[in-house]
Amino acid sequence: MLLLFCSFFVQNEFPMYRFVSESQSEDENFAVNSSTGDIVTIRSLDRESREMYELILSAETLASPPLVAHARLLIHVGDTNDNSPRFETDRYTAVITEGSPPGTQVIQVLA
Repeated sequence: MLLLFCSFFVQNEFPMYRFVSESQSEDENFAVNSSTGDIVTIRSLDRESREMYELILSAETLASPPLVAHARLLIHVGDTNDNSPRFETDRYTAVITEGSPPGTQVIQVLA
């Protein structure tokens, strides 16, 4: 789970946090706690389908007039090895000479 802590301190004011984004799809992957500014994922992210998200976070006080600050968040999705290894071919053939000494390399396979 991704958890970001964002803090905007205004003297004697606690801001309300929200996303300001041109892309609605990015907002569907993350949620922000309007009181604390904590940002969490709301669904599993897959680096193979998308490796970066850009979000704009707004913090606004309840003062009159309200004070507003914005932060641009770039979230890079780290890759985990979630793909099974695959051999280069389904069949390997090797020939070794009779009487070869112990430790003789027979074949090298790659996956």
